[in-house]
Amino acid sequence: MPQETMLRAYLAMALTDLPFGQRAKVYELCREVKSKCRQFDIVVYLPFDHTDPHTHKVVSPEVVYETDSKQVITSDLIFVLCIAASYGVGQENQIALSHGVPVVYLVQNGLNVSRMLVGSPTRSRTIQYDDLDDLLAKLDEFLPDTARALLVRRQALGAPSALGVGERVKDLRGRMDMKVETLADVVGVAPNFISNLEEDANGEGTLTLAHMKSLATFLGQSIEYLLVGAVGRLDERQRRSRENLRAIALETEMSYSDYGRLWGAYIEDQREKIGFVAETRKDSYIVSKEQWRVWYTKMLEKRSAPELEF
Repeated sequence: MPQETMLRAYLAMALTDLPFGQRAKVYELCREVKSKCRQFDIVVYLPFDHTDPHTHKVVSPEVVYETDSKQVITSDLIFVLCIAASYGVGQENQIALSHGVPVVYLVQNGLNVSRMLVGSPTRSRTIQYDDLDDLLAKLDEFLPDTARALLVRRQALGAPSALGVGERVKDLRGRMDMKVETLADVVGVAPNFISNLEEDANGEGTLTLAHMKSLATFLGQSIEYLLVGAVGRLDERQRRSRENLRAIALETEMSYSDYGRLWGAYIEDQREKIGFVAETRKDSYIVSKEQWRVWYTKMLEKRSAPELEF
């Protein structure tokens, strides 16, 4: 099978607190699983070959997360070896769930597995086995049909391509003169999450819908714009109006609460103009810097006013 059509799998297992007495045996089992999968044209990524906490101590936690999460996201299948408690395995399972990667739990008979793990709504299958020989025999039964189904799925989805979310986020953040740390704080992630999103096209693979909602809200754009860059006529008016408001906010050292009140009143006004009529009405326009300054002055003069009128 040509390399571009080879299926990819990721084998997650306990590493950090895996007892040293079990380590060699577990690693041997993983390599046997990898060899078995290779017979069905599935290439298995073993994390301990690249980010082992004992043999790769110099690799930073940030790099470990970035490396392993990318491998999970770009895999066609995830194997989870449920042999010992592990924080990392739970993380990898959740990443697989977030990106629609099916999971196979490999559970040795007699071992207890966290209900939180196997209870997650992943597309999953559990293979229970007695020993290595039994596991390999069950993989012989499981892999042929699974490999064919995964290849069909891969072909149906096509090759993934970057959407350019990071580029648009960087552009909008720059227009707002906003620091990476500020945006990260609002979204609820570490600064390197935003930096990686902006500089590496693969970074958008870690975005969730919750991240997109937060980014769109704070950057003053629709989720559609962040995803594909398409902006409707009304959205374009809103975008340019907000840029003018931000400019006035910087010039006047406007408080964030005042900024939010002004923008919120404008958005509420625009909600009443959505639809075909909004495209033809003369009062659907770009709010200039001068107009924002007038409204801001009025707001300062009438702090007690329950609503602002445009």
